[in-house]
Order: sequence, then structure tokens, then C-alpha cells
Amino acid sequence: MQLDPHHCHCFQILSLNSETIDKMKQTGFKKQILEEPRGQIFSRTKRIDEFTQVHFKVLQDGTIESEMEYPPEYMFAHLNPEHSYSAHKETEIILNHFSIPYKLKKIPPVTCIKRKIVKAVKPSHWTTILGVVLAVAVIAGTVYVASKSKA
Repeated sequence: MQLDPHHCHCFQILSLNSETIDKMKQTGFKKQILEEPRGQIFSRTKRIDEFTQVHFKVLQDGTIESEMEYPPEYMFAHLNPEHSYSAHKETEIILNHFSIPYKLKKIPPVTCIKRKIVKAVKPSHWTTILGVVLAVAVIAGTVYVASKSKA
């Protein structure tokens, strides 16, 4: 599997117990409803602010794949990998906060040390997108009905 430069893959854990998972849930970590399967055995997100969430995934071998990204409500920004970046420092904070033992790569890649953060210009919330789609549908329907009545 090729590693995504927008994700951090620097940490590996040996185990993740149910007590830790429960603690994560109690502090706001949630399952993401729709998610691309990447071989993860555990995956949670936590909202940081309106436009940012951390996505924390544990793969089969214990490697953690983590990223900072737009929440799914900002659909186009969320789905564009250009707007996500490594959650290296956030992953370390999470692991230390929950006392999860881990191994760290000796030399993290430059994408983890010097993160490139590309903010979306005016990201659109899903409700805005839905409103635009409905407006276009109403206009198209009106034009269609008007053209049929003239014929």
C-alpha cells in the first residue's frame, strides 16, 4: 500500500484496548459514518473547530494513519486531499493523553515536520450545496414546464 503524503504514518501501537476506546468516545471521538476502507481496524474522528477534525485510524499492523481534514459537512473540501494534512503532533498528543504505548519512526518524513496546510477558499457546507442543487432543479423544472406549455 502506497502511503498518502497527507497522512501521518509515523506511529505504531502494540494494542488498543476497549477501555481506551471507551475513554476516547467519552472525550468526543466518534465513528465516521462513511469512510474509505483502508484496512483499518479502528477509526475515529474528533472535531477541533468548525472547519477542522482529526481523523485517527489504526491499521492491522498497529500503524496509525492520521490526518487533519475538513469535516464531512464541507463535502467538497473534505473529499479534496489537497485540504488535508498530517496529524503528526495531534497523534502524539492523543497517544500521550490516553497513555497508549507506541513506537515512533526514527526519522519522520518532511510532510509530518513541515506540514503544508492548504485552506479551502470559502468551503461550502452541505446545506448550501443542497440548496443550490434544489434551486437549479426548480429552475430547470420551471423552464421545462414553460417550454412544454408553449408547444
